[in-house]
Amino acid sequence: MLYLLSQCNVVNAIDASDSVRVTRKNNKRKRNDGETSSKLWHCRLGHISRGRIERLIKEEILHPLDFTDLEHCIDCIKGKFAKQIKKTAKRSAGILEIIHTDICGSFPVKSVDGFDSFITFTDDLSRYGYIYPIKDRSEALDKFKIFRAEVENQHDLKIKIVRSDRGGEYYGRHTPYGQIPGPFARFLQENGIVAQYSTPGEPQQNGVAERRNRTLMDMVRSMLSYSTLPLGLWMEALKTAIHILNRVPSKSVPKTPYELWTGRKPTLNYLHVWGCPAEARIFNPGQGK
Repeated sequence: MLYLLSQCNVVNAIDASDSVRVTRKNNKRKRNDGETSSKLWHCRLGHISRGRIERLIKEEILHPLDFTDLEHCIDCIKGKFAKQIKKTAKRSAGILEIIHTDICGSFPVKSVDGFDSFITFTDDLSRYGYIYPIKDRSEALDKFKIFRAEVENQHDLKIKIVRSDRGGEYYGRHTPYGQIPGPFARFLQENGIVAQYSTPGEPQQNGVAERRNRTLMDMVRSMLSYSTLPLGLWMEALKTAIHILNRVPSKSVPKTPYELWTGRKPTLNYLHVWGCPAEARIFNPGQGK
């Protein structure tokens, strides 16, 4: 009886030792499985993309991982969510079909003529642009009439669409009952011109005009910095900047805006550095030839 009991105790001890060994083996396997988890390393590495992790493995900086558990990461969607911008806008097929416009300003430093803002008009097809200095946003309609009279007469065409933001100078004033169309909107309607307005808070919908203003002001700041002239001459630098932009290539058009607008290639041989020293000749009407 004692012999049987001792034999049973030996068997139980062997079973216990085997179970401990199996448990340790399972724990080791689980730990190894965790080290090869791509989901775990994705979190360890600050939620970088799968492509970057695969590059780390390819360069032997990181050991091989199992990507079966790396699916859609909800935390990545929350943390990296970005607004989708529609980039498939339809380009116009002819001159003056679409005109982009926007007002830039007001600026703290007024020009020598007392202007603190300007309005731009840019043709969609050629990207040829016009600027008009203004002192108040209510002048937008007056400047548009001047622009329309010139370009329609020169090209013998009609402006069909005007694209702008939904500012008060373009659409109208705000009231407790909504936004009431103002003089600019009514003028477009009376003359059969389609008005296209961007959604509030979506400046990329009026991207052509917005980018034009940014490019112009970047050029103005650079030109003023290089010349060391007073800031009050920024309007003169702006006029030079739009003159240059109309005669240099653009990523949006195959030729220069000037060539598409006039049908002639521009010449740049007469250009000088803006703000360079020059000698002014005093006008004397009594001087003969």
